[in-house]
Amino acid sequence: MKLLDYLFVCFVLMVSLTPLLPLRGWQGYGPAGEFYYTGELLHLRYNDPGFGNDKPHVFIVEAGRPASLIEFSDHHSYADRFNLYKNFTVKTRLENGVLKAVYSSHSISLVKTVKPLRDGVKVVYIFNRTVAFRLTLWRWYFASVGPFNMPMTRSLTPSNTINFSVAESGKIYHAQLLLEPKPDNVTVSGVLGGGLNKLTIDFKSENVSVEVKLLNPQNFNVFFALDLRESKYLYPIIAVAASSVYLRLKRMVREGCVNEG
Repeated sequence: MKLLDYLFVCFVLMVSLTPLLPLRGWQGYGPAGEFYYTGELLHLRYNDPGFGNDKPHVFIVEAGRPASLIEFSDHHSYADRFNLYKNFTVKTRLENGVLKAVYSSHSISLVKTVKPLRDGVKVVYIFNRTVAFRLTLWRWYFASVGPFNMPMTRSLTPSNTINFSVAESGKIYHAQLLLEPKPDNVTVSGVLGGGLNKLTIDFKSENVSVEVKLLNPQNFNVFFALDLRESKYLYPIIAVAASSVYLRLKRMVREGCVNEG
């Protein structure tokens, strides 16, 4: 076997391992771009102003691939009946590890901050005055929200804490919303034949804090993951298999040539 073959295989393996590099923190693409946060247990995605969804979207690190936990939606959130997506201009930037989005309209201004935590994320809304704020959170689908798991529109008793769970790859993940102040109304709804997918929370306040906290954080072993789609382990596995086949074929060809000679 030629040295060049081994060097080629080593190069392929090294390139395939780049998704496993322990990158942490925010990766942003400018004041009008999309931002990603990579943490030990959770990932965050914050879409650019051209989209009303994923403001932010919280993902669980599940065997190296992102599994959706919950999404904050500007497209379905309102301040005094003004839609956060349609009726505001937005500028987004990073400051000391915290994502800051500044919203402006003709009568209302808002500063939203997104602060990653080890086992969650804290999203704070600060308005220039007291507003009727409707926050909408999504997930396709929740396994449960509070005591409910059927896709029917129901009201939850207003509380500073809302428990919810999601199912992914055969596992159930339990999480919690920590709300400040206590909301005036909380409604959960869903899609028949699908499941619960929308959580609507109404506040009357100038400042609103929403913390998403994963209650059963843990690191998962790739060898127990059956679904590797979108996994960062997929490329290394393919590279190892392809390199083994390549070296085996090269050896067979070389041995065949020797035998013929």
